[in-house]
Amino acid sequence: AYSSKMMNDAIRYPRKMVTHTWGALFRDLVAIVVTDALGEVEFKPFGQLLDRSPAELKDMLRLSGQSQTLYWICAFSVCQHASICGGNPNGDRDSVSGELHGICDCELPKAFNSTAPMHPQRQESIPCEINKFGDMMRFVAAMDNMFEQVVAVDSSFSIFSRAWCIAELAEAHGMHMRQNLV
Repeated sequence: AYSSKMMNDAIRYPRKMVTHTWGALFRDLVAIVVTDALGEVEFKPFGQLLDRSPAELKDMLRLSGQSQTLYWICAFSVCQHASICGGNPNGDRDSVSGELHGICDCELPKAFNSTAPMHPQRQESIPCEINKFGDMMRFVAAMDNMFEQVVAVDSSFSIFSRAWCIAELAEAHGMHMRQNLV
């Protein structure tokens, strides 16, 4: 995963997990993370600042003492080449360009929820990375009782119609994690 490369494979635990939908603009996701880090609730002004002056946002984060806060974002923390890069069965399109998402020709073996070997009690794939969100949340929360969830509410509110996102919301709620809607 990208995060492993960026951290030189060092194990670091995130302070916050971001629940988001892949259909939203990446720029909005970044603005939401910055908004949360700065303790604010409305991401639009930070998105506009991101467009105009990213260096100013970087300074704001540095001055706030939050520039090193670790956020868990699935797009960076789950190896996409171990699962979804080899196909686009639903014809999903880029939310900005409208182009079909490309298919990667890497040869990394893919592991989905039905890929053997299976967990004997839970009947889910052991090598699959994309079925471990609840496990990750429980593990990190057990290591850090201040672990939080940031709910990245996109402009169309589609996050509340995505099964994965609802599952993460329910998991965090059931664990009594602090949940921040941005």
